[in-house]
Amino acid sequence: MKLEKINSYSLDKCYAIGKIEIDNKIRYVVAAEKTDDCVLLDEEGNYIETIWKGPSGTMSIAPLENTNGLFLASRLFFSPNDSADSKIVACFRGENGWEQYEIAFLPFVHRFGVIKGEDGRSYVLAATIKSEHHFKDDWNHPGKLYSAILPKDVESWVKNGGQLEFSVIKDGLTKNHGWAVWGDKIAIASSNGVLTVEAPKNIGGDFEIKELINEETSDIFFADIDNDGRDEMITISPFHGDTISIYHQENGSFIKQYDHERKLGMSHALERIEINGKWYFLIGNRKDTMDITLFYYDEGYKHKTLLTGAGSANFLVDEDLLIATNREISSVDFYRIKQDD
Repeated sequence: MKLEKINSYSLDKCYAIGKIEIDNKIRYVVAAEKTDDCVLLDEEGNYIETIWKGPSGTMSIAPLENTNGLFLASRLFFSPNDSADSKIVACFRGENGWEQYEIAFLPFVHRFGVIKGEDGRSYVLAATIKSEHHFKDDWNHPGKLYSAILPKDVESWVKNGGQLEFSVIKDGLTKNHGWAVWGDKIAIASSNGVLTVEAPKNIGGDFEIKELINEETSDIFFADIDNDGRDEMITISPFHGDTISIYHQENGSFIKQYDHERKLGMSHALERIEINGKWYFLIGNRKDTMDITLFYYDEGYKHKTLLTGAGSANFLVDEDLLIATNREISSVDFYRIKQDD
């Protein structure tokens, strides 16, 4: 497999990505980690318009289904040392351009997303990286996992001043960083390990939270790369770490089977891709050679370096399109995923 760059857009310290459908067209929302803007790009990576002017401080973007491009995003999280003013906003294009409404003030909110329950409700799950901060690199106050019910008509709700009413469903999550959708569950990684969260099955029911592993983990993703009918889990560890591992499912548990022999400094971006019915993992690291590395299975776990010098913060895969927010070079790069010649 190889990557063919088709376009680039310059955005200082570009970070979060989300896919929306607006006016029956696919578009991509990209926001900066620090002081730059949030912009809308087309399928070829061309600039369309600015959604908001910076500072962004955006860690997560959560598009909402069955809307005309409405999405939720975090703002004003600039680093683990500068995130006490973090909030969640709702954005949509109105008659006179993009409108933005604050729907939750949630200090230290790092990752969040929407999960649907069998009870018919949609829930916003939000994880904070810590709960308090008193000095640089203060990790003495673990973060929490919150939930809130999301109304069905979000646009009308936010226009009328709607606010998310969060409640704590899990505490003690130090250095939360990883967040992945896995089927109907959300997987969350922190210094406490990896856990999954499943929405309530009945109105008034509890979230089901299970631990997968208890090793410090920064990021996770899932795919059946060995084609045995069970997803593998790839992990980055420790927090903002350099160690890549792959876990195999055995009797309902995840057992580590592979540690990458090379350290990939500050590994961060993580996604899965499918090519001709075969699944692969992609990892981007932000230090040293700043590679985009492919991990796959072929009578054992193997890898291939696809690019160097990228410094990716996040990936979004859409069929044969890879969008990488290459933060370390401040470039949002669009690639076609292709088979080797």
